[in-house]
Amino acid sequence: LSPLMAGDLVGLTAAEVVGVSAEKLAGDGPTHERAATALAGQDLLLVLDNCEHLIDDCVEFVDLVLDLPAGPTVLATSREALEIDGEHQYRVPPLELGEGSPAIELFVQRAAAAGAVVDAHDPAVTSICERLDGLPLAIELAAARTATLRPANLARRLGDQLDLLASRRRQRGRHRSLQAVLEWSWKLLDPDTRDLLVQLGVFSGGWTLEAAEAVCDDSASVPVRLETLVASSLVEPTGSEERTRFRMLEPVRQFSTSLFDEDPRREDLHARHLDWWLAQCRQRSTGQQWFSGTWAIEINDDFDNFRDVIDRALTTGRIDEASELLGGTIAGFFDGMHSVEVDRVLDQLAVATPEPAGRVLLAGAFNDIGIGRHVRLAERLEAARTRSRRDNDTACEAVATTYQGFSSATIDPAQAVALAERGVELARLVDDPEIVGLALGWAGATAFIAGDRQGALRWLDEAR
Repeated sequence: LSPLMAGDLVGLTAAEVVGVSAEKLAGDGPTHERAATALAGQDLLLVLDNCEHLIDDCVEFVDLVLDLPAGPTVLATSREALEIDGEHQYRVPPLELGEGSPAIELFVQRAAAAGAVVDAHDPAVTSICERLDGLPLAIELAAARTATLRPANLARRLGDQLDLLASRRRQRGRHRSLQAVLEWSWKLLDPDTRDLLVQLGVFSGGWTLEAAEAVCDDSASVPVRLETLVASSLVEPTGSEERTRFRMLEPVRQFSTSLFDEDPRREDLHARHLDWWLAQCRQRSTGQQWFSGTWAIEINDDFDNFRDVIDRALTTGRIDEASELLGGTIAGFFDGMHSVEVDRVLDQLAVATPEPAGRVLLAGAFNDIGIGRHVRLAERLEAARTRSRRDNDTACEAVATTYQGFSSATIDPAQAVALAERGVELARLVDDPEIVGLALGWAGATAFIAGDRQGALRWLDEAR
């Protein structure tokens, strides 16, 4: 749940992840009640991870789930208990301490990764692990500093920071230890790298190097500063070699976000983040990637950030930009993975603008397709055709027309084939092989369903 900022998304997100359809979640009434009701009778384990920042909504939703006559078992992780009836609390233990313990082994391993040779029998190493209460992340962050500090010096400096924090705050011991090592690790960074960690708080769920360079200050130095954060174990790379992403572990992300929320550049960074997403959508929408599989993967990998920027566009009155964001990311909606989110945005846009753009209507149509909801499909496709024709958006009109033919092939075969052929004609007017190939493929499938085998072979052969 860490990427979620709006509490009313807790129940909807949980229900969507376990495969509840948008139809079941639709209707009036509080969102948590609708989501909990939709989970009735499902014998499964529902895991809610990182509840602390939305604790009240998590309590409300879980309480409703547990009140069901039959429903999921809930496993919630949080820095604080939910304190509801039926809750069984389990405190996750830290690593064992003492000579030869897992805590010492972790410290030595992470120190070696930082290029330092550390004696596992050094009393200073034992002291560090004990002062950090055996917390794995705190130990890892401290060990990363052994490249420049000997264990004895490290233990003294870290001890000073822990004593300072203990005098300032009334926190539980383990939380105080982790907060202390986070503050200490941050202060040891050079000012520019420290500043980058603050700015990275603008992202939710991770980021790419290109995104960080576009959004954060002093883009030319971002790669070097990011490398320093990785070496300090404050940031970790994820993904593949072809598409490397970066993320912070949740305690680090919360620390970064707390600093970011107090930064005077906060609104400017949010605006830059939104503008970067708009640039990505515009690049794909006018080029050859609007429906590409690569773009779909990028959208799904980065959906937490997409949710944040489109919500920001809606709440700040940038309705045209919100429409452009939704219409430019259609490739990510084919599988119905984010149907609840897309429906929510569509509902907000419907209130904000009486005449949605063709691509917004098309996004709604493909969202319907992804979750097998065909009631409004024909209506949305026809509206997308009409609106895109009015707006001279030939690519959108081509896609909507061709798919309208395909979706009606079993209802009116002759009309379906005519629509598919018209869609291909429109696609050829667009300088985009992806759109042409898409139209040809759907036209071939339409002809096949309509019984025109020769026409199907002709279209599909060309599509190859």
